[in-house]
Amino acid sequence: MINPITLIIINLAISIFGLTPGQETIIFENEFLIDKNFFYRPKAGFQSFSSVAFDGINYLIVWQDGAGLTDIYGTRLTSEGVIIDSIGIPISNAPRYQNSPEVLFDGDKYFIVWEDYRSGGIPIIYGCRLNPDGTVLDTGGIIISLTYSCAPHLAFDGTNYLVVWEDQRSGYFYTDIYGARVTQSGMVLDPGGFPISIAGYGQSSPRVTFGGTNYLVVWADGRNGQNPDIYGARVSTAGIVIDTVGIIISNAPGTQVYPTIVYGNNEYLIAWRDSRNGNADIYASRVTPDGIVLDTLGIPVDTTVSAQSQPALYFDGTNFLVVWRDYRDGANYDIYGVRINPSGNILDTAFIPIATGINHETNPAVSFDTTNYIVTFTNEAEQNVDIMGVRISKSGVIIDTSAILISTGVYFYSQSSPALSFCGQNYFAVWEDERNGNANCDIFGARITCSGLVLDSAGIPISVATNDQKNPAVIFDGTNYFVVWQDKRINGLNYDIFGARINSQGIVLDTLGIPISVADNDQKNPSVAIDGTNYFVVWEDNRINQYNYDIYGARVTPEGIVLDTGGIAIDEAQEYQINPRVIFGTTNYFVVWEDYRNDIGEIYGCRVDQNGAVIDTGGIAILPSPNFRCNPAVAFDGNNYLVLWQESRPSTYWDIYGTRVTQTGLVIDSTGIAISTAPNSQWLPAISFNGTSYFTAWQDLRNWSSWDIYGARVTTSGMVSGSFNVSTQIGNQHSPAILALGDSALVLYSGWCDSILGFPANVMRIWGKMLVDAGVAENRLIPKAIETQISLFPNPFRNLLKIGVRAGKYGRYRLEIFNVLGQKIKTIFNEERQSGYYELIWDGRDDRNRQMPAGVYYVLYQMDDSKTTAKIVLLK
Repeated sequence: MINPITLIIINLAISIFGLTPGQETIIFENEFLIDKNFFYRPKAGFQSFSSVAFDGINYLIVWQDGAGLTDIYGTRLTSEGVIIDSIGIPISNAPRYQNSPEVLFDGDKYFIVWEDYRSGGIPIIYGCRLNPDGTVLDTGGIIISLTYSCAPHLAFDGTNYLVVWEDQRSGYFYTDIYGARVTQSGMVLDPGGFPISIAGYGQSSPRVTFGGTNYLVVWADGRNGQNPDIYGARVSTAGIVIDTVGIIISNAPGTQVYPTIVYGNNEYLIAWRDSRNGNADIYASRVTPDGIVLDTLGIPVDTTVSAQSQPALYFDGTNFLVVWRDYRDGANYDIYGVRINPSGNILDTAFIPIATGINHETNPAVSFDTTNYIVTFTNEAEQNVDIMGVRISKSGVIIDTSAILISTGVYFYSQSSPALSFCGQNYFAVWEDERNGNANCDIFGARITCSGLVLDSAGIPISVATNDQKNPAVIFDGTNYFVVWQDKRINGLNYDIFGARINSQGIVLDTLGIPISVADNDQKNPSVAIDGTNYFVVWEDNRINQYNYDIYGARVTPEGIVLDTGGIAIDEAQEYQINPRVIFGTTNYFVVWEDYRNDIGEIYGCRVDQNGAVIDTGGIAILPSPNFRCNPAVAFDGNNYLVLWQESRPSTYWDIYGTRVTQTGLVIDSTGIAISTAPNSQWLPAISFNGTSYFTAWQDLRNWSSWDIYGARVTTSGMVSGSFNVSTQIGNQHSPAILALGDSALVLYSGWCDSILGFPANVMRIWGKMLVDAGVAENRLIPKAIETQISLFPNPFRNLLKIGVRAGKYGRYRLEIFNVLGQKIKTIFNEERQSGYYELIWDGRDDRNRQMPAGVYYVLYQMDDSKTTAKIVLLK
């Protein structure tokens, strides 16, 4: 049976995060992530030069993605402003550069064109088709031009596309305007393109639209040899240029460049950047389908004293909307707009402030969804350059007062330093958490049932104060948990010790935290125990000398009152003492730490009574040795303590050693207990007592390539009775915490995640693993028999079916869907798999991405001769 945590979290991912069908998560035997959450935030890097189209249901926004080598990405956006493709659709990620995309919807599919450098040092024009469901149909792209060409644009005449571009085939210094027709199936009808304008001195920035009978192509034209003007030419659907010498749309003084064009109400509207008045302004003109310019002097759209540029246009069935980049505030580029009626009158004389944030907003694009416009633009923030959007009503009212972030990326935060306690019913895990960013950690937690079900899948925020909180420890007092940690909130420079109580329902009782020690300089690395009456918190402290740490402690009542506000000096020997750990025996606390009084790492300890009095004022040297020792851990079995540490002996790497210590402070194992002397290094031991034996765990480099988690069981007589591996996943696993209950134990550790819920993650997260009879080698926990088990949920289903399968051992497995006629319609996978649990999602589509009708289907799961079938029902 599949662990219920998996089903719950995948359900949550589908409903909240939009998990894409077909993605999978591999769940190792009894191994699970505590937290699978992530955030959407601005995509890293540079996203710019957007274009947008509407398909009748959703928008598609495409852009140039990357700061160096650029690709073409896109995302769909609903009319309500909701991002559908949260990590973007990779439209073209060919080698080198892909720039300046433009997109159009033809009533069935999108067509995207761009300039592409994959073939070498010069750009050519590529294109591809994309379904409304986000499927890229031409993954390798369609070659449209063959010579040096850039700045593409396109239109559609109901049968074919016309793609136009700047073309440098006639010479290096001047470009011409060329075009080519492309069918809806992606066939280029005019290979190499045909000339639209090859007049002298260069033509640039072509734009094209279809006017019901012919296309009209406009461009900036330098044929007069001085300043460029705006020219145009009609092109028939057969690819014949009607106006071979061009139509003069504007030849006013100064420069006219960067034209844009749209067709509506039986007329074309062209807008451009115009410097006839000295500054860069926005002008426009209407042109009839016969090529007659109606506004020979141009319509002054925006002539305010500033620089306006980069116009874009759309027609909503009643009026035109013109948008542009604007520098009127003299500090940053903003996006402004106005509506123009078909008579050429400006409707918004005060202009529409579309995007006026603190960053540069540039390169606007615009489309319309039958009710509202959307204007997309490049937002140039300090760290990221992103694509954002704002919806505007037909009446010119801004709908999104805060712009919509369109180029989103998935943000997976890291977690580390887990600690663990138990309330008699559930475990409670706490850890360092980086979800709030800014290079600072917070303290989060979650309750976990004995079956491994995470009750608080979003995590419990225990401390999210300003600055840094790290290194938590936790204990249960019979009523509440008590969590302690080091905290930088007071001055942002030094760490103090804070704590908070959390009840067994996961409610934080001390939301502002309890200041346990706020002495000068740093207090770090706390540990906590309870004597049945009060908590005892210990930590490393450099209040006396900022260069040397001592061991301090303080008692705290279950009500959260600090009894020793000045702290208890447990050990103030010369040099420094760090990394304390504490446990309560039957009468006294026992504190152990890493000690450098003799200029080498040693393990010391001392007893502290329940009144806070230090019994062993000079400390107890636990097995003095010339070998370097550090990172102690301690547990109590009812009679003696077992102290562990990592040790470097001559000619060896780091190993795990230990010794038993009586409650009177006597060391029992004079030569130490070799817990693990495996090849390479073992670090950071953790320990727990289950009532019969000690369970230990540590991070282990015996496999040389990365850190794993291993463990061992140790008897109360000091015998190592069994060892086991906890986790040997790919990547590093470190900092284990362990809590043993009877013959089982829960181990937590910070482990590598290359993906979470099918998305690339590449972060460290807190993992848990339930160990049953943990002293037995782990491979005995996995049956040797080949198991091909299926779990289906829900069944019947309407949209998404979750299929859980188990692989009993390594081998080739296949998972397929058949209809009632026995015809295979979908292959989920057919490949070699490691043993473990796998979870897949079927969205009711076949291998050709066609939606299957409602009815009965069968799942076949097979390895060699072992196979399982199950009936499923797809509902409407």
